[in-house]
Amino acid sequence: SAGVLACILDFLGGRYLPHFAPDVPFHPYLRLAIWGAFFQLPIQFLYNLLVTRENAGRYVVAATAVSLTTVTSVIYFVVVQRQGALGYLLGTTLASAICAGVFGVITARMARPRFRRDLVAPMLVYGLPLVPHLAASWILELSDRVLLKRFVSLEEVGVYSVGYQIGALLSIAAACLNNAWVPFLFQRLEQQGDEAGPGLARLVTYYVAFVSWLALGLVVFASHTVWLLTSSPFQGASRVVPWVVLGHLCSAVYNIPSNLLFAKGKSWLIPSATIAAGAANFLANLWLIPRYGHLAAAWVTFGSYGLMLLLVWLAATRVCPFPYEYRRLGIVVASLGSVLVVHVALPSLPFGWDAPVRTAIWLSYPVALVAFGFLNAQEQARIVGLGQRLRAGGGVRFLARLLP
Repeated sequence: SAGVLACILDFLGGRYLPHFAPDVPFHPYLRLAIWGAFFQLPIQFLYNLLVTRENAGRYVVAATAVSLTTVTSVIYFVVVQRQGALGYLLGTTLASAICAGVFGVITARMARPRFRRDLVAPMLVYGLPLVPHLAASWILELSDRVLLKRFVSLEEVGVYSVGYQIGALLSIAAACLNNAWVPFLFQRLEQQGDEAGPGLARLVTYYVAFVSWLALGLVVFASHTVWLLTSSPFQGASRVVPWVVLGHLCSAVYNIPSNLLFAKGKSWLIPSATIAAGAANFLANLWLIPRYGHLAAAWVTFGSYGLMLLLVWLAATRVCPFPYEYRRLGIVVASLGSVLVVHVALPSLPFGWDAPVRTAIWLSYPVALVAFGFLNAQEQARIVGLGQRLRAGGGVRFLARLLP
């Protein structure tokens, strides 16, 4: 049915879609978007199948393969072929098509289709609200490139696309962690109810702290990553990466309250936040890009994802209260912010010193967490006990126990 719908949209889109998006040419932009969305279906189906079967290892391999294929394809069309926004769409669509073919074969070997009439109604109630959510997510993800093409040069579009693709690498880790978290969250809530709250809240704190550290690494080493992956005309992408990373950090944290809404059967609340963030993204880009160029799109990305996080968190706290560890989450924000201030204030250093100093800045994040009092008494006792065992000569035996 999805293939039939894609064919209908492809056949009739050139006649009707321009009425809804007059500034976006149907060919090739909207046509590529239609087929890119179609090729995502077998990819997402395999993801969900692996999550349902709790096969984390294969999920990580699959997600990594998709991300690397997409990054390689986008860099080829944007950097090598210099096709700007069109190159980004070509790259993502081609990567999706390749992965869809491979994943379709894998899925056919793992599962057989079976129709369940009794599940149709619950699935529609659960899934239909996500249709506008996914449409708004597309605006959040791609509308900036479309508007950039209209207001700035293709060179700027290329610089922004490269920076966005590198900054969005954080979403790989976030997606892997989230898909491992979702079945665990649902199972705990089903088995323990509200009593699972404190334990889950502690894991949420660890998740936010860890993802923030990954985000900090991408920000601190943005210039090095761009230098390794691109040529000199695209070195300006290093100014785009930090804002995109922070936006995707907000998106990673957004997974926490949105999953709680899913678990409580309140998925209908999610589209309102996504639509509001998508509309804000489009309008802010329309206003700021003509004035400040491609860097404005990076600012708006951060602001839009931050707005989406705020709205979903507010909705979730009203309908499904959760005992967040606000003090420790505040320490995570304070530690991340303080290290980012040090990074921004860092002067230009000689080549031989730059990487070691940036590494030290990145590693100072856990030190800042400890200094601000992130660890509770139980965690401190465990760390002290571990240190004592290692100093007592049991380090090798302790590490050996961790090995299979």
